[in-house]
Amino acid sequence: MTPALRIVIRDDSLLTAADRLSLRELSDAFHPAGSPPNPVTAALEWVDSALRAMAWQEGRMVCHVGALLRPALIDGAAVTVGGIGEVMTMPDARRQGHATAVLSMISRHLIEIERVSFLMLFCAPALYGFYGRCGWRPLATRLLIRRHGEGIVFPLDPPLVRDGQESVPDAGVLDLCGPPW
Repeated sequence: MTPALRIVIRDDSLLTAADRLSLRELSDAFHPAGSPPNPVTAALEWVDSALRAMAWQEGRMVCHVGALLRPALIDGAAVTVGGIGEVMTMPDARRQGHATAVLSMISRHLIEIERVSFLMLFCAPALYGFYGRCGWRPLATRLLIRRHGEGIVFPLDPPLVRDGQESVPDAGVLDLCGPPW
C-alpha cells in the first residue's frame, strides 16, 4: 500500500526554513550537480514562483509545482495568466501520479480561487505528451516576453496553455509584460 500523499499550497513568502531545505533537496535530486545548463534557456530571464504546491509523503517532499499570477495583454486587452513552473518529482517517486495530482490541485486553485483568465507553462517539447494527457495544448498566438526590459518574441517552442475563467485565444498577440517563468 502506497503511503498517503499530502498536498499543500503556500505563498512562497510563508515557506518555513524546513520547507526551503526540502525544496532545495528536491531541486538537487531533479537537477543533479554537474548537469550542463541549457544555453538557449540560459539566455532568457526567468521569474521565480510566488505560490508553491508541495506534495509530501512520509515527511518527505516528493513533488513540487510552482505558480504565479501575471497581468498580461491579448491584443491590448488585459488578462491575468496563471503561470505554472518548476514542476519536479523525486526520481524514486516518479510514475506514481504525483505530478498529475499536484498540477491538478494548483490549476484548480489558480482558476477557482485566483480566477485567472487561463493557465500557461513552459516546458521542453519532450514533455508535451505528458502535459497533453493532462489537458494542456500549445499556445497558438504570437507570444511576447521581456528580456532585460526589452520586448521580444519568445524564441523557444510554444508554451502550453489551458482554459481558465476564459478560453485561450487561438489568434492575436499575447504580451506577458515581463519575463517567462
